[in-house]
Amino acid sequence: MDDKMFENRNKTLVIINPKAGKMKTKGQLLNITDELSVGGNEVTFYTTKGRGDGTSLAENLGREFDTVICRGGDGTLNEVVNGLMKIEKEKRPPLGYVPSGSTNDFARSLNISSNPKKCVNHLLRGRQIPHDIGFFNGERYFTYAACFGAFTDLSYNTSQKFKNLFGHLAYTSQILDALRRLQRIKAKVTIDGDEVIEDEFAYGGVSSTLSLSNIIKMDRNVVSFDDGKFEVILVKFPKDINVFNKTSKCMLTRNYDPKYIYFRQAKKVEFEFVQDIAWTLDGEYGGTGTTAQIDVIEKAIDIIR
Repeated sequence: MDDKMFENRNKTLVIINPKAGKMKTKGQLLNITDELSVGGNEVTFYTTKGRGDGTSLAENLGREFDTVICRGGDGTLNEVVNGLMKIEKEKRPPLGYVPSGSTNDFARSLNISSNPKKCVNHLLRGRQIPHDIGFFNGERYFTYAACFGAFTDLSYNTSQKFKNLFGHLAYTSQILDALRRLQRIKAKVTIDGDEVIEDEFAYGGVSSTLSLSNIIKMDRNVVSFDDGKFEVILVKFPKDINVFNKTSKCMLTRNYDPKYIYFRQAKKVEFEFVQDIAWTLDGEYGGTGTTAQIDVIEKAIDIIR
């Protein structure tokens, strides 16, 4: 753990997504400014206006600041992380996160408050802790999860208006429909270059999180955010309702019975599919393909918490 505290820093960039969650931008700007200024920080704000703005702002401006704070949902955080990762490590500023999305899986995993005032106050007392970051197909970084299959498209296929009105309930209401659309996905998965798993899956995920859309839960004693490994969960396709019920019980109890679920921890995971498969990265659409490679970059970014 780094002993440097955020309150000792004095030049802070805040990147805000004004469309995330239920945020009221003007009021949030004033509240966050007041809290950070009391902490002795010189604060500069930028708001995103479209997709990709978080990445370009973090990449182009990040070197000039002691700290970068992201105010938005998991998708905005993903953009900011992608921008920061394009800055050479020795000049990469630490990252603070003030969540305002509708699900906030990453914030929930780190016990980051969804109350902006509490969150900023906590940031002012927080410390820089190194975090691993995922790298997808050598092109795009992700903060906490790369997934395919069942439930993974709920986040980006749920309208923002619906998310804002009902929050997590907007996802839950679509689970039954997702079950009816369950896809049988044939794949060959190579773990750290030596173990090969070939099977039919309903879901696959490579993650460093305790929660995925509040549907898939992980054991806090198993997940580490800075060990250079992500957790790999591969859920076998349930051949009948009995198997489906047993698989669901395994997920709920976090008892990963190998008859139904493969569970591994890995630094590198390679996927080969017989058809194009869509991926979700940090709750956002991540593209399609018949192959994918995921690498874990150990202690890539310092996160203030």
